[in-house]
Amino acid sequence: MSQLTDLTGLQLSRDLQWIQNSPVLFNGQSHDCFVSSVLPECQSDLFQPGYSLPTEAARHITTALGQKRWHLLGIYYETLWHYLLDQHPAIQTLASNLQVQKADRSTLGEFDLIYHCLNTGITTHLELAVKFYLGIPDASQKSDDSSWHQWVGPGLKDRMDRKLHRLLNHQIRLGQTAEGAAVLKSLGVNQLVQAICFQGYLFYPVHGHCPAPADCNPNHLRGSWISLSALPEWLAKFPTNLLYFRPAKLKWLAPFLETHFLETPGQENKRQLADNPVTLCQSLKPLNEPQLVIACSEQANGYQEHHRFFVVPDNWQQKAEFACEKTE
Repeated sequence: MSQLTDLTGLQLSRDLQWIQNSPVLFNGQSHDCFVSSVLPECQSDLFQPGYSLPTEAARHITTALGQKRWHLLGIYYETLWHYLLDQHPAIQTLASNLQVQKADRSTLGEFDLIYHCLNTGITTHLELAVKFYLGIPDASQKSDDSSWHQWVGPGLKDRMDRKLHRLLNHQIRLGQTAEGAAVLKSLGVNQLVQAICFQGYLFYPVHGHCPAPADCNPNHLRGSWISLSALPEWLAKFPTNLLYFRPAKLKWLAPFLETHFLETPGQENKRQLADNPVTLCQSLKPLNEPQLVIACSEQANGYQEHHRFFVVPDNWQQKAEFACEKTE
């Protein structure tokens, strides 16, 4: 539970603001259902830059997380969304994570969120996704964009094309099924709009050619990925005063700030929790799975994110290429 207890009000506030302000991976130019923002403007303190959640509010979120599979980034992301909508004065949440079952009691799907906007009178079915995908280079590629199947999760259990297919052809259409329509009717919903908020980062290979995926938002958040054996030479290209942190997964969303990582009382020697290029390379050996690393530069208020990247085992790309071509 250490990751959960490490979530401070400041960290939660920054992640809530990241959800509100960071660009989506796919927007309305890709498909009508993709949205850049779904929250109406609001003057509440929660929706203002620099706001830090009070202790009671932070405890409310961590308590909700403690009742779920909180270690999963997607569950954390959804829980923050639930809090945002619950606190918005113009939003009435009608349902969250609402399962739809078939006649045989098996699960057909689940509505992530159904909410009503008091300002517009519009009811929305919102599907949520947050993903970190690594692009796999293709030497034969001639086009200006890459195929969706070339983008995989670091654990190789997820692929962009499959996620998009499920979002667009199953999840967002749940209300159009007879079973889904019956569930909506039980909520008093006869008409709604469909929306998908798909956020995250795309990590591009340091070596090899992999352009941005087709139809993605050109302003998406970016990072890099590199194999462990190539890491020392690559790090030598950056300023020598950078420090390198490896945050827990629940701290992957908002731009990294050292004070989040170092808020435990009594840790006077802050540098002990960060690596320089030499110690980073040493501490990653042996590397069995991809590791997110965030390079930080020193600012007036501490160390702030300069750039982020994944370090992967030397045999990871070969496995990823196989995963890209695998059919279900």
